Amino acid sequence: MYEFDGKKFAYTALTYYMGIKDQSFRNGDKLLATAISAELVKPVNFKHNLGLGFDVAHYFPLSLESKDQHLTKYGICGAWHMKLWVVSFDFAMGVEIFKPDEIYLGSMYERAAFKYHFDNGMYTYFGLKALYGRADFIMFGVGYNVKMIYY
Repeated sequence: MYEFDGKKFAYTALTYYMGIKDQSFRNGDKLLATAISAELVKPVNFKHNLGLGFDVAHYFPLSLESKDQHLTKYGICGAWHMKLWVVSFDFAMGVEIFKPDEIYLGSMYERAAFKYHFDNGMYTYFGLKALYGRADFIMFGVGYNVKMIYY
């Protein structure tokens, strides 16, 4: 994704990921976590990219008894992508800015992920999301890089 023809470019990494959040401290409840993330990323050099982004995560209860646990979290983050050929490591640190109807677990979150890139801009996504260093859920998903060239 790094060009040597003098053109300046950035890309938007659009990712959909999901995972299971285990809340065994609350009577063994489990939640299905789904999220959408968008990051505007600018290459710094051949391997390293920095960017800003936002994400929206929604938690659905997996048991029929706990219908009151629908949670939605909105956050903004700073991202660092390190690309090594077709594999990249992505790290993001952010702050949840809006959390309606939620049990407070912390407002700062971290994401560490491993991506495998295909030639057409698609990638697979596998990683971990944490709140203040405490694991929230293991995530897996797919994404797409939208490249934007400017001069």
